[in-house]
Formats: sequence, C-alpha cells, structure tokens
Amino acid sequence: MKLIAIAAAAVLMTGCATDMSKYYEVQGKAIEADNNAVMALAAAAAQGNQGAIVALALRQGQAGKIAPPQDKALQWASILIPGATNLYSIQKSTQVQLANIEATTERYGLTMGTVSGIASQGIEAASKPPVIVNSMPTGSSVIFPVSE
Repeated sequence: MKLIAIAAAAVLMTGCATDMSKYYEVQGKAIEADNNAVMALAAAAAQGNQGAIVALALRQGQAGKIAPPQDKALQWASILIPGATNLYSIQKSTQVQLANIEATTERYGLTMGTVSGIASQGIEAASKPPVIVNSMPTGSSVIFPVSE
C-alpha cells in the first residue's frame, strides 16, 4: 500500500508540470481579436450604424472562454483515487463487521456455556435420590435416603 502511495505521489508531481505557454499565447490572441472586433463595432457605431450599436449593446466578450489544458495524470487521479478510497473503506468496514460478529459469537458461546452448566447441574441434582422432609407433630425431621 505504501508503494502505491509513493508511486501515485510521483505521478501527480510530474503530471502537474503542464506547459501553459501555448495556452497563454492562444488566450492573448483571443483577447487581441476580441479587442479588434470591439474597436470595429465602435467605429461603425460612431458613424451612426444602428446594427453596430445594437451589436455593441448585446455583445458579450468572447476572450477568456478558451478552456485551459487538462493534465492527463490529474484526470486519471480524479477517477482512480475515489475508487481506491471506496475500496479501502469497504475493506475496513468488512473487518469491523467481522470483528463484531466474532465478539457476538463469543458472547453467545459464553452465555450458552453458562446455561449449559446450570442445566447440567440441574440434571445431576435430579438424578440423585430426593431428600424427604417429614413433618411430625413434635417437630420436623429430615430423612436422607439410604444409598443402595
């Protein structure tokens, strides 16, 4: 498990080193093109072009809407790490449940051993000849059976 964690950390560290220069270059060109479009619409609107005025009023900037590059290692990590975490959680939960079952089984075993002990003492006592107690008007007397 430690080896997997070390390998995952190494992949994440090297995977996070994405080259962003191309992205920034494309973003710069998009902003420049957006500024040129706004300047052209502003010039047309200044000459009284109603379409340009409406276009400027309804315009939403397009610059900055290009998605940055996605790191493949981070995408894989976002898929694999939750699954690995769930598997680990399931494994630990199973271990706890098995420990609970074992403790419950042991407790019932002790309970049944106690019940069995009480029952065997009762059976043993029942197999002995009974003690006879005789009440006499002069007092009580206990007569033990004579062993045969």
